Amino acid sequence: MALTARTHRQLAEKESAALIQQANDTHPGDTSAGDKPRAEPFTRSYLGARPSDAVGDITAVTIAQPTPADATSMARVHILSALDLYLGLPTPGDALGFALASMTPRKEGYWPALVAQGDPGLFVARSAEGNVLGLAHAVIAEDGTGEIGALYVLPSAQSRGIGARLMEAMLEYFGPSVVHVGTTAGSPAEAVYKRYGFKKFGPPTETPPPLGEYGIEAPQQWLVRPSAECGNLAGNP
Repeated sequence: MALTARTHRQLAEKESAALIQQANDTHPGDTSAGDKPRAEPFTRSYLGARPSDAVGDITAVTIAQPTPADATSMARVHILSALDLYLGLPTPGDALGFALASMTPRKEGYWPALVAQGDPGLFVARSAEGNVLGLAHAVIAEDGTGEIGALYVLPSAQSRGIGARLMEAMLEYFGPSVVHVGTTAGSPAEAVYKRYGFKKFGPPTETPPPLGEYGIEAPQQWLVRPSAECGNLAGNP
């Protein structure tokens, strides 16, 4: 049965919570504030550059479905890419604090749980050495419409055509369907989506509460790409 992106997230977050709770049962007392416990604290070193971040030969980068071994790398790609975006906002607030204290413990559980579901709409970009440089999540809803649940590329690997290849993999997966995506209003990501025929759908919505709690102002903008049957709407990479 096809599921919405929200349902996929709910399932993954439920499994994520169970994995994190299992870790905390193994390491009693190691918890963070609120409902986001974690077994180990995350520090700035988690966000630091690693040899695996190197792109290498760009012509050798491949797009494929992820394996469980990719999951923790996918979480780090997501976090670093999002942090890079937040730091570039006019009001970034405590973006670093949000990344380490809130986002990292959640995504470190979320992506392994989602990959374990074997979703055919998940894609990763791998370097010649097999390192994850980017990821994408395409979801087809029960009504046949599509939603882009994620599109992230390591900051060190951006502007190399990797995001374009991930986007093309998703659009091929979606076929002629109408596709929706939500992104930070006015961000570089919004401009990228517009190059692929996405248009604004309604006014921006408020900053999600988890971001607002850290003083980050990031109103969200929904965009829609009409069915390909309405004409050639694909943009340039």
